[in-house]
Amino acid sequence: MPPVRKSLEDRLRERLNSLPLEKGRWGRSLNAVSEATGVAYDSLKRFMEGEGGLSLKNAEKLMIFFGMRVVEKR
Repeated sequence: MPPVRKSLEDRLRERLNSLPLEKGRWGRSLNAVSEATGVAYDSLKRFMEGEGGLSLKNAEKLMIFFGMRVVEKR
């Protein structure tokens, strides 16, 4: 059985989860990502808590921030 591929959402959450935490919370880390990318802090927080998704535009901003890219499969 082939390995299950992770979704873009899962991969972005993993990257965001790898940020250093302050007192066990995302606080400053998400704020720094928000400031660097232009993605609203509240959107990032809801996304991390599984309460909402991201627009393609915001997902692209996060991918650029984390140095991720889309590769076309032939």
